[in-house]
Amino acid sequence: MAFSLFFPGRRDCRKLSGEIPRRFSTSFWAHPWVSATVLDVHLDPEAGEGSRKPERIESEAAAICRTLRAHGAGPSSLVLDLGCGPGLYAELFAEKGHTVTGVDISKTSIDYARKSAKNKGLHVNYIKANYLNINLEPDKYDLIVLIYTDLGVLIPSEREILLK
Repeated sequence: MAFSLFFPGRRDCRKLSGEIPRRFSTSFWAHPWVSATVLDVHLDPEAGEGSRKPERIESEAAAICRTLRAHGAGPSSLVLDLGCGPGLYAELFAEKGHTVTGVDISKTSIDYARKSAKNKGLHVNYIKANYLNINLEPDKYDLIVLIYTDLGVLIPSEREILLK
């Protein structure tokens, strides 16, 4: 059995061999083919399906940092980026002086993010994990972000886990 992953606005539709998932869960994103395909889309500046366009990412990250400052957090605030993907937002937070931890289930995205941060001289603590299963210290972070559509792809029981 095969199913296709299609991103509107792109010419390619890639087929994935294997069993069709019975439900769309977080484990779907860890599949190597899905992970690589999604990374390609995240890094395509013309695509809006994987990540927003670079100028919008920069604008949103700047707005988040301004909001953080407006609420009394300093430039070295602790920021947790859940579902960080290739680190597009995490790097911008780090550039502003924040201490950033990024968590993503995709090994492909985390490997890319680590390499990108290193090449830019940024320190971001990237963790390859399902953010639903990690143990976080209570009240450690000044800001926790879950950007774009991550919450929307979780099934209701996974949303409950995340929001606790």
